[in-house]
Amino acid sequence: MRYAESVTFLTTVYHSKPAFEVPKLIARALGVKSRNPNSVSITRPTGELLYHGLARLTSDFEVCSGDAIKPLTQGEAIRVWITRPPKP
Repeated sequence: MRYAESVTFLTTVYHSKPAFEVPKLIARALGVKSRNPNSVSITRPTGELLYHGLARLTSDFEVCSGDAIKPLTQGEAIRVWITRPPKP
């Protein structure tokens, strides 16, 4: 099966906590699994960088903002770029 190398998508930070979900169809298209590190960039729609680095998906395909350069605001729109995990 061939997987996409990277995907960019728009989503909204949860209203209940500073985290967001990677849609399962996108995770499947990339071939990513929970707990594996992935390269992630998070920006506001204006282009302001909020995070760039490695992040692990939780079992619910969530990414939490613990390491964000700038805190994620609950309910805000964000642009997410995610790549497949590096090959060993």
